[in-house]
Amino acid sequence: MNNTTLRDLATSEVATLAGLAPSTVRDWLASGCASTISRRAHGRRWHSPRDAAVVRLATELTRIGWAPHLAVVAVAEMLPAVEAGRRYLAMPPRPDGRVGMALDDPPADLRGAGWLVLPAGEMLAEVYRRAAKLRGAA
Repeated sequence: MNNTTLRDLATSEVATLAGLAPSTVRDWLASGCASTISRRAHGRRWHSPRDAAVVRLATELTRIGWAPHLAVVAVAEMLPAVEAGRRYLAMPPRPDGRVGMALDDPPADLRGAGWLVLPAGEMLAEVYRRAAKLRGAA
């Protein structure tokens, strides 16, 4: 799924796609996530639809206690596997050295061990679909 041709998104649009307040995304950018999920041009920060997908998935990790910058880096590293067709991301409850996994079907015992299992393929498709609608509205 190549979505690199979609126009760049403003921070407020990324926030909408991720289900966050724009101020939260700006806080994440200020806390060290900027180089991973944005680029500067014409005095503003711009984001790709892929960046919005990273923020959307990372949001779920922050809900279980991950620091935003660690969540963004972890998701950004694993997103290529999701883009290649893996349907789930399984992430440990804390970024304590255990590595997350991109899976087709996660084993049930991961959830019992406190791991967060995200339907990343569906979430990614939804963000890209909504980003395409934003592009059409511009």
